[in-house]
Amino acid sequence: MSKKGGIQTRGSAWGSTPEELNRNMRKSIIDQQWHNFQETNDLECLAQICEHADYFGNEEVGVRLAGTLRDLSRRKKGYDTALDLEWALRAYDHVCGDPDWKGASKEACRLRVAEILGVEEAERQKWSERLRKKINERNDQN
Repeated sequence: MSKKGGIQTRGSAWGSTPEELNRNMRKSIIDQQWHNFQETNDLECLAQICEHADYFGNEEVGVRLAGTLRDLSRRKKGYDTALDLEWALRAYDHVCGDPDWKGASKEACRLRVAEILGVEEAERQKWSERLRKKINERNDQN
């Protein structure tokens, strides 16, 4: 069971003007997500805090900070972090070098990597295509 709590909406989110209502709701979200982060150390909680914090009219700061935190998180689907991509590429190189897979197509090797890394079966085809693009990028750099 998750240690995270829900967003507290007991009266603290009410305000007499739309601006006060917005500020109070954002404060409630930030308070709750900070509590959640302290319980779980989940970077997604910090990312949500960044999205709701006040940057004096420059919302792009919060979006950029949240994106950076999400890039550091290993909970993302696929291989959106650099570490996940590195593991996927290593697994691909290993499968391609395996004598049992010598005659297999590149697509079959990518799908095998998806299976090894625990990608859900319904998502494997899309994941394989994204991995193909990353492999091509790696090959272009070398």
